[in-house]
Amino acid sequence: MKLKIDPDDLIFALEDNNVFSEYYLDLQNGNVFQLFEDEFEEDVEGYSHNLVGRYPDRFLFIEPIESREAFNIMGMFVSTINDDFVRERLGSALSGRKPFRNFKDALLDFPEIRERWFEFQYEELKKCAITWLQVEGIEPEFRRKSV
Repeated sequence: MKLKIDPDDLIFALEDNNVFSEYYLDLQNGNVFQLFEDEFEEDVEGYSHNLVGRYPDRFLFIEPIESREAFNIMGMFVSTINDDFVRERLGSALSGRKPFRNFKDALLDFPEIRERWFEFQYEELKKCAITWLQVEGIEPEFRRKSV
């Protein structure tokens, strides 16, 4: 099945590990939407838990990527850095306690590397999204929402 999907929305959903909400993909129109655990009224977009429950074949639950996979993406990025000092600094951030926080903090010292990180992370998460969609039998046509 072909489906037009905003890649930014799907990537955000795959990356968000908020335990108080869930993301779904609407298989009719490609919308990615978030439902909060205590939300039983319609939200701004017109989706609700009741709607998802009534039409389970229309909605696909989006399982966020595991922290292990996000950690691996950070490690892959570190291996692409040519500057020994930066590579060692980011690598050591990943080897201690709170690697996600330490990695983000270490990137603040290297603005150009930080920008490269965001691009790298986006592309890797997009690959994860494409793989997930293919497993679900969906051929995505990525289109960003007009602003």
